[in-house]
Amino acid sequence: MAFSYQLKRSGRRRSIGIIVDPRRGVIVAAPRWVGQAQIDQVLKDKQAWIEEKIALFASQPALKEKTFQDGETLAYLGKEYPLRHEPELIKGVHLRLDKIAVSPGSRADLRSLKKIVRSWYYAEAGKVLAERIAVYAPKLAVNPRKVAVKEHRRQWGSCTRKGSLNFNWKLIMAPMEIVDYVVVHELSHLRHLNHSREFWRTVEAIVPDYKQRRKWLKTNGHKLEI
Repeated sequence: MAFSYQLKRSGRRRSIGIIVDPRRGVIVAAPRWVGQAQIDQVLKDKQAWIEEKIALFASQPALKEKTFQDGETLAYLGKEYPLRHEPELIKGVHLRLDKIAVSPGSRADLRSLKKIVRSWYYAEAGKVLAERIAVYAPKLAVNPRKVAVKEHRRQWGSCTRKGSLNFNWKLIMAPMEIVDYVVVHELSHLRHLNHSREFWRTVEAIVPDYKQRRKWLKTNGHKLEI
């Protein structure tokens, strides 16, 4: 193989997972009981996909971590807003037409600012996703048992066998049409808990250009970071 990787083992994992991250490289997460031969076989099977991801990230400008300085930009539903420090406001994040204003309270260090912005993103994701689910669930004649916003490294959304939906909070940084695609994707799993032809037909009936939206996520999803 023409790439190196980090191996992380966990007693909780049941299967081997692979993450290709633009900052951290290739990460393989495996159960403690899985042998190296099995890991090597999975890497061999996924080699083309891994190398494609590595090449994609290498062809794009390196992502810079946010410093949360005044004037830096933050994404919200596909639009970049300048970040403004406005300590006179109530502590928290305030979305305006032309900016995202942050009032850090008594502490204005990087860690505190990131925590405040992250918490705001979580809350906004919850509100926006609830609104979009209310739009699309009736069209699909489904009703999720529970909806949660979580931290996912690899997934944008998931559906459990019990009918609960989980969404990645970072979706709030993507354009609304991408949010809609992920919402429809997961709602469709309430009818088809697989990726069969019937599943994709269900998605396509609501989002005819789902392939273009899925491609956007594959190409730009790694940029949705703070």
